[in-house]
Amino acid sequence: MIFIYGALTGVALFLLISVAAPELKSLILLLLKTKIEAQEKLVRNPSMAILLNNLIASLLCSYGGFLTTMAFLRLGEVSDPSLRVLRRLDRRLSQIRDDRLKFYLSLFIFPVFILFLNGAVLGFLFGFFLHSPAEYFARLNSHGITELPAIILSGSIGLKIGEAMLPRLNTDFEAELTEEVRRSLKDYILVVALLVVSAYLETM
Repeated sequence: MIFIYGALTGVALFLLISVAAPELKSLILLLLKTKIEAQEKLVRNPSMAILLNNLIASLLCSYGGFLTTMAFLRLGEVSDPSLRVLRRLDRRLSQIRDDRLKFYLSLFIFPVFILFLNGAVLGFLFGFFLHSPAEYFARLNSHGITELPAIILSGSIGLKIGEAMLPRLNTDFEAELTEEVRRSLKDYILVVALLVVSAYLETM
């Protein structure tokens, strides 16, 4: 659903820009093209460049929350009091001490943001094919059939880790968090396999 909301936002943004500032469409496309070209310069093999980019995104999506939370655990910083507003969004947080609220954000921010951003980019690009959606899906189909499930699975891994740890926010849960990540690795192996296939298909 997060990915779908991102895609709908991307389409809405395209339509808004088309009316309010059409010149921005070309600028955003240029930025995306520049990003891809910069990655290809770092790794001369296009297939490896695509794979490296997707692996970094999937790692952050799956385990960025884990790494951030572990950093908070080691640093021992106290949450900003303004985070108390989160308790209005999730009743499970009502009994959590302020210095534990930071883990709510750190566990979820990476999978939510990356899923939403990927959806938004694809939704924005879809805007260019509103009059020929078949062409859009034809271009996407060659590698999207494996790449999109890989990104969505990455987000699911990150969200699942966060959901599993929410009931334990009032405990010393570093060991349990590490174990939860360890259990997720078998799922992440599938993500890597899908991304390898995607990188191969994209450069055929």
